[in-house]
Amino acid sequence: MFEFLILAGCLTILQVVFQPHAWKLWVDAVNRPAGCHEYKVCYNTLDGSIGKPWNYRIFSAWMVWLGHKVIKNMFVLLVLIRFLQNFAILYLFKQYSDMYGHYHQFHVMALLVAMIIGYIGTDFRLNTHNETILLLLSFLFINTNMWLLVPLAAVAALNRETYGLFYIPAFLCWGFKDPILIAFCVFVGITIFLRVAIRTDKLTCPQHKPGLESVKTNLSNPASLLNVFAYFGLLRLPQIHLYDFNSSIISIGIINFICNLWYGNIRETALFINPYILLIPFL
Repeated sequence: MFEFLILAGCLTILQVVFQPHAWKLWVDAVNRPAGCHEYKVCYNTLDGSIGKPWNYRIFSAWMVWLGHKVIKNMFVLLVLIRFLQNFAILYLFKQYSDMYGHYHQFHVMALLVAMIIGYIGTDFRLNTHNETILLLLSFLFINTNMWLLVPLAAVAALNRETYGLFYIPAFLCWGFKDPILIAFCVFVGITIFLRVAIRTDKLTCPQHKPGLESVKTNLSNPASLLNVFAYFGLLRLPQIHLYDFNSSIISIGIINFICNLWYGNIRETALFINPYILLIPFL
């Protein structure tokens, strides 16, 4: 436990020091907290003025809002949230690795590097890190106590809709068992409710158009391709043919990658932290 606290602390410091974009956000949090990006995302999400899909991702906004009630200094609050997220990811990664693959120091170093360079050209992505924690918990619970997937699904639906990819390998590999079906219904129900209750035609990034145009933009951008190569290079992808493509871990990783290529901006390599973490233990 103590080693993960130390690693999480060092990782949090490195994420601040070695990332210019993130550093600007940290400086904003100190000098003008009301103008800090994460502050604006939080309160614009809660008052409904932000565009979709961010307007549906309210769990992270609640985290910042509740934390700000107790810790008024946004810099301290954001450092604490990032530290706790890093600690949870590192600790759960160890449990996940022991259950599905094997845990090695190289895997830890690869994960630490990925969690540093993954912030290039992006913001804190609190909901992405929350999703990573929820996914790791899901793959642990599905082999220990499936009924814990139900409350987890409720939190996941409030956090980020891409968690729904988990249910594809869940059904394929563990079957249509009652806990998984109920968790899936809870997730879908809350996801639909949010989209009915929070209506808006505004897009958070109107300049970004999902689909074939997104794929073309991603594949024609040298910076994006370089970031992805640097990010996944530590996974030794030439060995991917040795993996079991029928496993749930591989399927969710590949599906996640394709969805980000189709809908997202792959230059923001933090988007790939989930398939990255899920694939590491199989090296």
